Amino acid sequence: MTNKAPPPLISFVTRDGLSFSSEGSLTPLPLKLGHDLVSDLEITNPGELAAAIKKFIDTNKIKPGNLVLILSDSIYFEHEYPKPEVPANKDLEEFADTVPFSAVSSKLIPSGNGYRQIVINRDFYEAILQSLEQSGFKVTGVIPAFVLGISGSEITAETFRSVYRKLEQALTFGSLLSSDKDNSFEKKEQVFLQKNKLPIVILTFVCVIAALATAYFTLSPIGKKPRAKSVPVAVPRTIAVTPSPTPPPQVVPATPSAQLLNSLTVRIVNASGVSGRAASLSALLKANGLKVIQTGNSSVKTLATTISASPYAATAAGEYVQQLISQLYPGVTLTADTQAKIDLLITLGSD
Repeated sequence: MTNKAPPPLISFVTRDGLSFSSEGSLTPLPLKLGHDLVSDLEITNPGELAAAIKKFIDTNKIKPGNLVLILSDSIYFEHEYPKPEVPANKDLEEFADTVPFSAVSSKLIPSGNGYRQIVINRDFYEAILQSLEQSGFKVTGVIPAFVLGISGSEITAETFRSVYRKLEQALTFGSLLSSDKDNSFEKKEQVFLQKNKLPIVILTFVCVIAALATAYFTLSPIGKKPRAKSVPVAVPRTIAVTPSPTPPPQVVPATPSAQLLNSLTVRIVNASGVSGRAASLSALLKANGLKVIQTGNSSVKTLATTISASPYAATAAGEYVQQLISQLYPGVTLTADTQAKIDLLITLGSD
């Protein structure tokens, strides 16, 4: 006879905090997160968020184990599809594109006689998961509040009691961690690549052929007339030799250590008005060793691309990042900010 696994802990996630409860202690233990950690569904400092959660867990002597997250309706965007037919991918993608974040995740969940689409800021969602996992928890389910009949951000012991009664069924049909391929939490970039796989392959093939053809006709001697040999004529002349100026050596910033790059917190704010720029730059920086990167959009457009660096990052590390960004934004400038809470704040302009 096998022992039944104990019920998981529950954490209710809102815009500004988390509340923890267990079946043996239903009274919520609230953890409030200040604006220095979370602002408008953006995690401003993932490292400090993880430290705050770890301190709260240790102080309240919460034993890490299996954990289920309940997402308050204040942190996700939703759209109803009242018909019983599964919505077309085009409709799902159109709604996901209206969500004001550069990186989002989406899930379609049965609701009544139809379906409900849930879209969330992926950076916010993943930062919470990673912080909990660093504290020793194993997240076994992520459930939107509507699946459990919860509305609003207030949570009580009675709410948690109701959650435990409905938990097993909710995990089966409404978890965002479902392994179902068609209903899994999808990323915008993955959907785009899947949808446009054939055009991308064709375009790549055409570009390769064009490059080979250009190289062939440029280097091939076919069709070129041989030059007539010129007869040298001796003409006496005076040649003035002017020494060529020696160009100054180019200063190239040294590549910082991997440990230093991993420790930097980077935030990219897209103020260009062009969708996708923050995600593109994030991919470039991650490919060159920077890991802790947050992205977001600004409602105010700006022209210039700038980097504001903390004293810790306004060194060779900042110059290295400036050199990487200049590949996409040649006019990018780097300034030091002694009051900075983030090591590198990158604002993308329309230049």
